[in-house]
Amino acid sequence: MEAFDMANHSNAKVSYESRVIDLLISCQIIIDELNDVGLDIKNLLVNGLSTNSQNVQPGDAFIALRGMHVSGHDFIDQAVNNGAVVVFADTDESFSFRYRLNTQVFFIPDLATHISHLASCFYADPSQNLPIIGITGTNGKTSCSHFIACLVSGVGCQGAVIGTLGYGLSPHQPHRPLVSTGFTTPDAVQLQACLAELYVKSVDLVAVEVSSHALSQHRADAVAFNVAVLTNLSRDHLDFHQDMLSYSKAKRKLFSFPSLNATIINIDDEFGLSLHEELSSRLTCVTYSIQKKEADIYAYDTTYKSDSIETRIKTPNGNGSLHLPFVGQFNLSNALAALGALLESGYELADLLKAFSTLPKIPGRMEVVANPMPNLDSQQPLVVVDYAHTPEALELALTTLRNHTAGSVWCVFGCGGDRDHGKRAAMGRIANQLADRVVITSDNPRSELAEQIIDDILLGVEDMQGVFVEQDRGTAIAFAIEQSVNNDVILIAGKGHENFQIINAEKIPFSDVTVAENNLQLRASA
Repeated sequence: MEAFDMANHSNAKVSYESRVIDLLISCQIIIDELNDVGLDIKNLLVNGLSTNSQNVQPGDAFIALRGMHVSGHDFIDQAVNNGAVVVFADTDESFSFRYRLNTQVFFIPDLATHISHLASCFYADPSQNLPIIGITGTNGKTSCSHFIACLVSGVGCQGAVIGTLGYGLSPHQPHRPLVSTGFTTPDAVQLQACLAELYVKSVDLVAVEVSSHALSQHRADAVAFNVAVLTNLSRDHLDFHQDMLSYSKAKRKLFSFPSLNATIINIDDEFGLSLHEELSSRLTCVTYSIQKKEADIYAYDTTYKSDSIETRIKTPNGNGSLHLPFVGQFNLSNALAALGALLESGYELADLLKAFSTLPKIPGRMEVVANPMPNLDSQQPLVVVDYAHTPEALELALTTLRNHTAGSVWCVFGCGGDRDHGKRAAMGRIANQLADRVVITSDNPRSELAEQIIDDILLGVEDMQGVFVEQDRGTAIAFAIEQSVNNDVILIAGKGHENFQIINAEKIPFSDVTVAENNLQLRASA
């Protein structure tokens, strides 16, 4: 496949500016109504956008949103004092009255629904010039997006990713690490800024994780997705969405974007099946499965090895063999999703199958922790760190790891505080049923008491035999590694790539991988 033509673009940092009138038009404001505002909106230029008044630079536009906890209206004066030449604010009668004589402030109804378009306009509509694949689902977004971006790079082009681990070129390396945004999907302004930066860097394709929060909050409304992928749907984020109907409605939104050329749907998932039935009459809809032979992309004759998966693949573009250097049945499912998305983007099957064997590991996604001292003891237990923090993800991780060991399966996990309480007992029940040994510990307790979270988990545990409770996460990991035997597999679930633990409002440095490595070293040298 030919690389995307970037001949007319420089790799140097690009400065952007836009006329206020063009930004207002992008928000669907009727310009005729603004003739008497007293501000030269036809010629006034904006050279930056900010949703944070503290970051406003002279010449910027400040976007004053009404947030869940803080209102941007309270920071309009600060933004103007910092040099904002114009303010776009949510309509609010009290604030509208207060600023009725300030010609810099434009009150826009439902501002949140317009910011993506406003930011896209400011950054010269980068997604219109980039092939973009959007991935949504409860689990697998990060793995799938990294598979896609790294496969593009593996066939000789340049892939990029925007998601939970950050944004940047793939595969990311020490000299060009991903840049963290703090979100699975960045806010509407930052997302367009990321796309603009990647466009300038000559990327051939961008894989974007699209969360249900982002879809509900209109962060990606102006992104011209070419392909949309559904990995699965299961219980998560009900503290935000309240119920599964609202959650599924948010996920469904990605598949209504008018820019779509194709959708890639997991029909091993109940929601995926219904979505396929809904979409297949009006969109190219490619199905994938590791269970159903009738899927367009199907894996068969699969062998699960200690550190990899070998399988045969059937696709509309032909058949072939795939070597995946990952563990986990669901990673095979993610691989099929990535394969389908890239086949629909014009890449060749043979090239992609070859590139799969070179995929780099993904931090905290079924990440096998290497033995730090292999020459001293090569018979360590298999330790796997995964981000699994939902009932379904935990169930999938434990079930699939059973295929990778002849020994016992250990599970070290906790649940996050200030999040969906209803899933705690469910995760306790799943761990109790599917693991041979369970160590219940803390995750990110946040403002809750870790003891209370553990008690909530224990409500789902019917049999305490083989179940241990250790509140300190480091001690819990050490206990599992010390007590396991050589053929065992230990799943450390819930935090994945995170390098911190949130206790109250403090982020304390903590890495599951680092703690596991240190304890494997102690075990090997004992």
